[in-house]
Amino acid sequence: MKPLPDLWSMCRDIGLSVGFYIGTQRMGSHEVHGTWTSLRSHYLRQDEHGEYYLRDHNVRPHENQFMVIPIVILETLKRFMEYVVPNATNREPTDSILAEATAEIGKLASEIVSPDFEFDTNSGFVQQ
Repeated sequence: MKPLPDLWSMCRDIGLSVGFYIGTQRMGSHEVHGTWTSLRSHYLRQDEHGEYYLRDHNVRPHENQFMVIPIVILETLKRFMEYVVPNATNREPTDSILAEATAEIGKLASEIVSPDFEFDTNSGFVQQ
């Protein structure tokens, strides 16, 4: 079975900018492969004997962690529709819905990532 491409290749193939990729890579991913300091402070507790145990799930994820997935999905849907329905006139109702959803997600993303990045609905995150 052919291995999946890396994230940068997938972003590039659907037309997202390098700024989008860099912006997403700056987000915390401690749930997957965090630093020892972060894992200790956010996910472990220490008892009176100095032994560690798992902490309850009381550490809320940062909202920027929820922005990447819908952006990639919307961009992928856009490219898929361009492939399936090459005629832009026939595709217009779907294109309008996807553009509106992308703009709304872009507004949320801009609030979350500023001042480090701007969100461009045509190319993703752009470093300021």
